[in-house]
Amino acid sequence: MKSAVSLRGGACFSGAATAAFVHFGMRASNTSRRLPLLTQAAGAGPNAGRRAAAPEAPSPMVPGTVMPAWTCILLVVMLVAAQIAIVWRISRSRRRALEDFRAQKEFADNLIQSSREMIISVNLERQITLFNKAAERAFGYSREEVLGRNIRMLYDSDKDAARVQREIKERGAFTGEVLNRRKDGSVFPSFLVASPLRDAMGHAIGTMGISLDISDQKHAEQERERLVRAKDEFIAIASHDLKSPLGSIAGYAQLLEKLAPVGSVMNEENFGFIQRIRALSGVMQKIVEDFLDFNALQDGRLKLSLTPSDLNAIAAEVVENFAARACHKRIALSFQACEGLPPANADPARIEQVIENLVGNAIKFCAEGCRVRVRTRPDSDGVVLEVEDNGPGLRDEDMLKVFSRYARLSNKPTGGEKSSGLGLAICKELVDLHGGQIGVRNNPDGGATFWFCVPAVDPGQRRLA
Repeated sequence: MKSAVSLRGGACFSGAATAAFVHFGMRASNTSRRLPLLTQAAGAGPNAGRRAAAPEAPSPMVPGTVMPAWTCILLVVMLVAAQIAIVWRISRSRRRALEDFRAQKEFADNLIQSSREMIISVNLERQITLFNKAAERAFGYSREEVLGRNIRMLYDSDKDAARVQREIKERGAFTGEVLNRRKDGSVFPSFLVASPLRDAMGHAIGTMGISLDISDQKHAEQERERLVRAKDEFIAIASHDLKSPLGSIAGYAQLLEKLAPVGSVMNEENFGFIQRIRALSGVMQKIVEDFLDFNALQDGRLKLSLTPSDLNAIAAEVVENFAARACHKRIALSFQACEGLPPANADPARIEQVIENLVGNAIKFCAEGCRVRVRTRPDSDGVVLEVEDNGPGLRDEDMLKVFSRYARLSNKPTGGEKSSGLGLAICKELVDLHGGQIGVRNNPDGGATFWFCVPAVDPGQRRLA
C-alpha cells in the first residue's frame, strides 16, 4: 500500500518518509491529513484572527495523531544523511579494496619480473599472455615479440609441446625436462613445472609455467660422466696390465717357499720376506680383480650363471677359508647353518664373492677379542645370509654411503688392511643383478649386521646341480 505525507501548501513526502513514519508507530493512513496552519496566511476567513490569536496546543504524539511538519522534515533529512553516509562508506571501502588490489597486483608483477626463473602463461588457445624478464633473457625475445603468439614457437619440437599439454590434461600438471629454442635458433634444456590457471569460479582459463635453464647443470653432468668414463677406462687398462705381473710375482714367491724351506740355503728372515711378498701380491691381485669386476658390472659385461645353489655349503666354505685370518686377529668366527634351507637361484661363484667381502670386512674392522657370526635363514622373498659382529658399528653418515664405490668410512681397519674401496659396492651390484636386496643395520648391543637376500628356486623346480 502506497501512502504520502502531505503538508499545508501541497508539499508531499513519500517512500523513505513513509517508512520512517511507520517505524515510529504512526498509521500511514493518517499522514494524508492536512497539518494545521501555524501562522496567519492570506485569504483567512472571519475566524482567522481568532485562530491566530489562540493557536491550538500541540497534542502528544500517540499512534493515530498528526506529526508536526518540522518533525517530518527532520526525519527526511536524517534518512537522506544516513543514505549519504552509507554510500560514502561503500565508496570508501571500494576505493580501499581497489587500492589494495592495485598494490597486490603491483607486488605480484614485481615478483614475477624479478624472478630468476622463466615465468610464462598462455590462454586456452595456447597464446602467450605473460612473458617475464627472465624469459626474455633466456629466449632472446622481447615481451612485445611473443605476446599473443602460440607457445609452440618456444619449443624445439612439437613432440615436447604435445607432451606437456597431454600430461597437464591427464595428470593436472607437468614436471620434467624439455628442450627450448631461442630466437637465434639455438636449443637449450630447461626444467619445467606447469599447471592450469583457473578463475574465481574454478574454470580453466589457461596454463602457467615456471622453468629454469639447466644448460650449465647438463654440461657439468656430461663433463662428470666423461671424467668418470676416462677414470674407469684407465683403471680397467691399468688393472688388466697389472694382473699378469702380479700373478707372476705371487707364483714365483710361492715357488721359492717350496724350494727354500727354513734351515736351508735361505735363512729364516729371508724366508719371511718371501712369505710377505706372496701375501701382499695376493692383496694386490684381489684389488685388481675388484676393479675389473666393478668395471664389468658397470658396463653390463658381467653375466650370471644362475643355478640352484646351496647357500649353507657356500657360506661354510668361506668361513673355513677365513678361519686362519680370524684366528690371527683372535676373533671368534662361527657359522650357524639353517636346516632345510631352500636352494637359492644364484650364481655360486658370485654369491661366494659377496660372502667373502662381507666376512672379510667384518674381520677387518673388528678388534682383537671380537666375534663374527655367519648364519642363514629362509625368508618370504627368498634365502637370507647375515654376517653379525660386535665391533664398532656404523655411524649414521656412514650408513648412507657404505655401499657406494670408493667409500671411505669413519672406522679404520684394526690391522692396517688395505682394500680397493669397491668391495661393498661390488656386493650391491651382484645382489642387484640376482634380483635380491642387501643392507646393513646396527645391533642394539653394539656392532653391525650386514645381510643380503636372493630369490629361492621355485618349489616345483628345486633340484641341486
